[in-house]
Amino acid sequence: MKCSMCNRPAITFIRRVKKYFCEEHFSQFVLKQVRRYLEKHGIRRKKILIAVSGGKDSMVMLHTLKMLSEDFKLDITPFYINLGITGYSDPCESVVREVSEELELTPIIISLREYAGYTIDDAARIETKKPCSTCGTVKRYITNRIAYERGYDYVATGHTMIDEFAFALHNLYSGSIDTFLRSYEITDTRRDLKLVGRIKPLYYLLESETLTYAIVNKIKYCNLECPYAQGHPTQVHKEIGLMGEYRLQGYVQRILSSLNKLKEVIPEKPDNNNIRFCKICGYPTVTDICKYCRLKAKFSRE
Repeated sequence: MKCSMCNRPAITFIRRVKKYFCEEHFSQFVLKQVRRYLEKHGIRRKKILIAVSGGKDSMVMLHTLKMLSEDFKLDITPFYINLGITGYSDPCESVVREVSEELELTPIIISLREYAGYTIDDAARIETKKPCSTCGTVKRYITNRIAYERGYDYVATGHTMIDEFAFALHNLYSGSIDTFLRSYEITDTRRDLKLVGRIKPLYYLLESETLTYAIVNKIKYCNLECPYAQGHPTQVHKEIGLMGEYRLQGYVQRILSSLNKLKEVIPEKPDNNNIRFCKICGYPTVTDICKYCRLKAKFSRE
């Protein structure tokens, strides 16, 4: 087949836009989706901390933001937390360092062991369940704190359209309505609350598209799966989204759009009225002592 934009051989077909793309025009399509996101939310002349894991989505996010950084006057910095997961964290860190160097960027690398005194492997040995909740807590806390203390306007995460779909479905399934309502395309920075806003530049892209972009542009990424992630419920919701996308053109995008409209008509939304500051670290929490500090105290006793 030929590219819908030119006569060169096509490498992929994007069903939701009903077009074939060659390598060049596919890369332009991906950049157009990221550009669309940045323009919609007015992300210009901002200092952005790019939270990367080393995986394909975060490496594609890093690459696309670098490609668009001059147009949007963005000051970007890759940020990686080495969680101390055996056979996973170190290889991913190596990828982050290598890709950052290729893009002429200087990454910020944080070791969880040095920062907090323990690793996710330590947490897994101590806790009776998988350490996914602990992992999420420490990543959110450390990323927000680094971004706040170093004056970043936003934290960028590599969540794709299918990630957002799975997250929304999982929260509805588990009854976490407040969490569902707090999930937006972008969250604002509240320096009075020591909260740095989050952006999701890949929000309009599917994982299959980020993978193709990585291959076409020869972007190195860590192809390892976190050993603790297997069997997580969100994987089921991802599979539902992928199946729906295969059977019904634009399924994921339409469901997400409808869910976002639903949020707009719900009269009472969660707010920041219950936020206070942790008695230990001084960062925002809804309890006297934040979960991060409670975890740190727990693991330091073991």
